[in-house]
Amino acid sequence: MSLQAASRYIPSLSMLRLDVSPDDAETTLLHVKQKWNHELPLATMWLGRCDLLFSSHSNALALWACFARLVDLTIWDCDALVYWPENVFQVLVSLRELSIRGCSKLTGRTQASGEQSAPGRDGLLPHLESLGIYDCASLVEEDTRLARGEGVVQLDTSSSIPGSSSREATTSTAVLKLSSAANHRFLPRLESLDIWHCYGLSEVANLPPSIKTLGIYYCGNLQSLSGQLGDIQKLTIDSCRQLESLDSCLGELRSLEELELYGCKSLVSLPDGPQAYSSLRVLWITHCDGVKSLPPSLQSRLGCLEEKVLDARYEDLPEPKTRKCAMRSLACLK
Repeated sequence: MSLQAASRYIPSLSMLRLDVSPDDAETTLLHVKQKWNHELPLATMWLGRCDLLFSSHSNALALWACFARLVDLTIWDCDALVYWPENVFQVLVSLRELSIRGCSKLTGRTQASGEQSAPGRDGLLPHLESLGIYDCASLVEEDTRLARGEGVVQLDTSSSIPGSSSREATTSTAVLKLSSAANHRFLPRLESLDIWHCYGLSEVANLPPSIKTLGIYYCGNLQSLSGQLGDIQKLTIDSCRQLESLDSCLGELRSLEELELYGCKSLVSLPDGPQAYSSLRVLWITHCDGVKSLPPSLQSRLGCLEEKVLDARYEDLPEPKTRKCAMRSLACLK
């Protein structure tokens, strides 16, 4: 169904899955905007092949203003989504969950700062708690600052884009920067971050301290993580074969409850510390060939875990007798 035909029904909905028709044009935006001159009650929207809504036409941004009450937004297969749409993000002040899937041309913010307005005092997406990025392989470096010096997402790969500068065209790394390290004005409440199948990504930088759950899957070129994850509760890293260290982002790990590492063949060690892993309940470490032994703080917790799956070499190591663990359950069998 075309957006124009659907426009009469959408104002009465709280949830919408819209696969935008390729027949829709800028005249459709004008027609729809004339019918929607107020905020819609939509709370959840799945938006597919929505090039029209990310066009440079002024009515496109005006249409997003109607979606200001959105709480959960999923965007997929949108070729027009090349830059992070900061003007759209400024409108979506209620958004708590954002998922971007299969947007193969998404590169991160590469537009000149003069084309974007600075964020409000609460920053971009001030209430966003969960962000998922899936199957977005085309990433290009550009400045991480907004017009007034605020940090935003940076995505960078060796891919070049028509019309990009010579510096962009010769970039050889891929970086996702969520904000500046000192000023987390972008995604200030982000608690959950998932990244899947972003094969060109080599670094995830400036992870904010608000994150409680981090999952990174099948990012084969990922080499490093950095940030302030002192309160992280669940960390899952799967098949990131170039990842070498976790020390620069994990802090003291007092709050970590679940740690799952699979197929991280270049990882050589895990963080250690006097309070590290003190809350750990679940531990999975398999096929991480570079990790020859567990740190003492983790080794001493093995007998206290509710669930653990480890390669045999870790189970064979002697357990340090430096910490007593409270028994959680006892089953007596005949």
